[in-house]
Amino acid sequence: MSWTLRNECRFDLDGVDWDSQPTSSWDIDLTYNYTPMLCKAFALAGLGGKFEEHFHGLAGMNNIEAGPVILKVYVSMLTYREDIEELQPENGWGTYEQLLDTVKDILVRNTNCLNENFVWC
Repeated sequence: MSWTLRNECRFDLDGVDWDSQPTSSWDIDLTYNYTPMLCKAFALAGLGGKFEEHFHGLAGMNNIEAGPVILKVYVSMLTYREDIEELQPENGWGTYEQLLDTVKDILVRNTNCLNENFVWC
């Protein structure tokens, strides 16, 4: 099982509402097995509140707002590797290394389109 992290580009030009027709988007499917490690990484990064459920807290933020959050999580994963690795699933689906690569991919994709029109949903 997995859940999808989605980033859409929405424009409102000349009164045309493009909300229903994103001009660009990307999705990343994340296994639920990442959840304990993500929650720990967000907590160790000092992100609480709406981020207690990790990336779901990005909903409604644009890429400019989300960038520092994603960077904090990535740095947290590097800094507290051993603490986060302890939470790897026993079934082997969703290792620390796979999650680290995924968070790095999310950070790079977000950084490559720093624009207030790209919104997390």
